[in-house]
Amino acid sequence: MKQIVYAVVPVKDLCESKTRLSSVLSLDARKRLTLLMLEDVISTLKRSKLLTGIVVVSPSLEVLGLGRSLGCKTLREGAGSIGLNKAVELGVEYSGKLGAEAVLILPADIPMINLEDVDGLLLTGLSLKKPYVVVSPSEDGGTNALMLSLPTAITFRFGSNSCTLHLHEAEKAGSNVAVFYSKSMMLDIDDEKDIGLFLRELESGRDRKSWIYLKEIYKEKYG
Repeated sequence: MKQIVYAVVPVKDLCESKTRLSSVLSLDARKRLTLLMLEDVISTLKRSKLLTGIVVVSPSLEVLGLGRSLGCKTLREGAGSIGLNKAVELGVEYSGKLGAEAVLILPADIPMINLEDVDGLLLTGLSLKKPYVVVSPSEDGGTNALMLSLPTAITFRFGSNSCTLHLHEAEKAGSNVAVFYSKSMMLDIDDEKDIGLFLRELESGRDRKSWIYLKEIYKEKYG
């Protein structure tokens, strides 16, 4: 029987998003980039027949509006910044109330993600006996995707060195564990170097709105 699996995508307030790009992109450009990357990630997730639905968690009404327009469930954070790990907790709890038996947590800033990544990671988790945790690392040792069965006993540790920390949490909770490596999922867009990699690595990203947007901005440098 097919498991009920929801993806949880937390997104910061747009005014706080991609601040490390502030030296090269204006606030409006960073907001636009964040929304386009979110749309690219959601579009990829929606193509997976293994996912039941998608939950977007954010304090931003604009982000939540985009999520709803793309057919996602949405959950608004309370006033003030609650942090990524608390936002993830809220999204996972809400997914459980929707009947989720497992969740796939991933950020909105991994626009190179493709359907093979999503289904490969999901199948890795679904092949494990519950309770299970699947971690997909980022380039810098963070976590760019985390799949786990519900209910879960692990504490979310998104942030610096979170891949190792999540593996420790899973071991401590007695979960079955797997690591899913994907070059496409390892790249998140945090600084100008990442933009360059994104534009070069994805030879033709014309199905990605964020790629088209950045290609236009950087056409003189990377065109």
